Amino acid sequence: PNIAQLLDAGVAPGGQPYMVLEYVDGEPIDRYCDERKHGVETRIRLFLDMLGAIAHAHAHLIVHRDLKPANVLVDSGGQVKLLDFGIAKLLADDGRPHATRDLTGEAGAAMTLLYAAPEQVTNGTITTATDIYALGVILYVLLSGQHPAGAGPLSPADIIRRIADEDPPRLSEMADAAGASSRSTTAEKLRRRLQGDLDTIVAKALKKDPAERYVSVSELADDLRRHLGHEPIGARPDTLRYRAVKFVRRNRVAVALASLAVVATAGGIVGTTLQARAANRERLIAERRFSQVRQLANK
Repeated sequence: PNIAQLLDAGVAPGGQPYMVLEYVDGEPIDRYCDERKHGVETRIRLFLDMLGAIAHAHAHLIVHRDLKPANVLVDSGGQVKLLDFGIAKLLADDGRPHATRDLTGEAGAAMTLLYAAPEQVTNGTITTATDIYALGVILYVLLSGQHPAGAGPLSPADIIRRIADEDPPRLSEMADAAGASSRSTTAEKLRRRLQGDLDTIVAKALKKDPAERYVSVSELADDLRRHLGHEPIGARPDTLRYRAVKFVRRNRVAVALASLAVVATAGGIVGTTLQARAANRERLIAERRFSQVRQLANK
């Protein structure tokens, strides 16, 4: 349901391949969220809808190769629609006629440079990890309002160099007043919201080496869902302290009640101990006085 329906496809008399898709009356996902000042959680949930569409394509051995906000529209009802498989590539021969396979790969190395993966700009092998990198860029833009390549006019050579050779700043470091305003918060609050799990998730999706990225779109989606549920994510070292913090966030009410019970129990133990000590002190005083009285009586 999150992929725009394919109505027709073929090759025109002049040899030009064409595709006819359903018309989607919507806005690019980043503009849709900015205009409505959606917060981080709402943006992630819309992004998860998009991940479901990409996972469906990957399950059929199709890589999109041109994922970007302009190809992800959100209609007035809040439904995400993924567009433009025009340069998608079949990863393997699935038995379809050669004319169909050729149509999907006709565009060759076509891409949108700002959302291209390192292997695309260096003529490397295109795999599902290529789409995962583009998804990382989209998520970076969607959450921070900034592009990982940086602001300002950049030449194609600058963009290629940054994609291929330079690690982008951490997601939380890019939070500024303009981005915070479009997310109904302050720059400091946005920075804190993006720190930790989201920094780690986006950084893993944007690894230069495809083998170091998420193995699948589903794995990326699982980590985002765990983050929303205050559960430990797979991309982060599983330390005892990290799991404890996540447990407390998931079970705030229960932990608070348990803490009160512990405090009350501790208070009761302390009170009982003090009373016992006071009683013992009074007993010793009484025994000493009794002993003094008995000594006087015997004189």
